Order: sequence, then structure tokens, then C-alpha cells
Amino acid sequence: MLYTQMGRDLFDSLQQLKEDKDIRVLVIIGFGERSFCVGADLKERNGMTKRQWKKQHDIFESAFQEIRDFPYPVIASINGYALGGGMELILSCDLRYAASHAKLGLPEAKLGIMPGLGATQNLPHTIPVGVAKEYLLRGNQMDAWRAKNLGLVNDVFFKEKLEEETLNIAREIAKNAPLS
Repeated sequence: MLYTQMGRDLFDSLQQLKEDKDIRVLVIIGFGERSFCVGADLKERNGMTKRQWKKQHDIFESAFQEIRDFPYPVIASINGYALGGGMELILSCDLRYAASHAKLGLPEAKLGIMPGLGATQNLPHTIPVGVAKEYLLRGNQMDAWRAKNLGLVNDVFFKEKLEEETLNIAREIAKNAPLS
């Protein structure tokens, strides 16, 4: 779940990691097997003033931009639900691998809010525009196999193998010439 301190920590970690010359690939893995990230902590958001919300939004906007600008490949290992801000997080990554039980979507339309961290631009650049519009406007979820067929995820693995396979791919990439 995306909450303010998590956004700060993500931004700070990315700032430190991008300076580490030993890093060749960054893999973002959700904790547990049920979800990668289910989006914003709406309970935290409900108690915020507009100014507090804007400050929080700026933190996440900066963190996600750091992912997109990271000097090395960034891989999302999607071990379950990636919804709302979680979907926007994976769209910020260079490569995406999903567990077979993963569900991805942007439910904001059903909540009366707007995807605000790049999904309205990044999703249509990743999958066909008409399909992207449908998911943005309807707020529905897609399963991992549909996401693979659309090109949103690079591959799908059984949940028991997801982390191992994702890390194997990261190692393979890391072995390549550093400037390429």
C-alpha cells in the first residue's frame, strides 16, 4: 500500500541506489504472495487537507519519476494484485514479470478519482490505446495472462517460481556489457 512515509523511503532509497556503481539491475518485489501493491492508503488520504494531499502526491510523483529515470533497468516482480498506484508503479518499470494469479488494474474510475502518477500516459504507450482507454474508463482488472497477451507484462510464472525466475532474468541482464 502506498502511504506517505513509504513514498519518502522509496524516493530516498532510489536516490542512494542510483549512485551505487555495483548495481546493474533493480528488482522491485512486493512482500508476501497476495499483492504487489494495491494502491494508495485511502484511509490516510481521507484525513488529509488538499495541501497535505498535494505534498504526498508530489512525493510519489518524484519517486515514480526516479524509477523511470533510474540509470539501470528496473524490473517489477508482480506477486499478486497491482492496482491503482501499484499498477502505476509497475508501469514506471522497464520490465514486468507476473505471478499467474496476479491481477492488474486501475480502479480509480470506480472510486471517483484519477490515476495521477502517469498511468493515463504510460498505459497507452504500453498496450493498444483503445484497450488502455477501456481499462482506464471502466476501472476493471485484467489477469496476468491477459496482461502478457497485451504486452503489459513480459512473462508469467507460477507464484512459487516468480521470484527465482525474475532474479535469474536480472542476473542475465547484469552480466551484459555495462554501457549497453
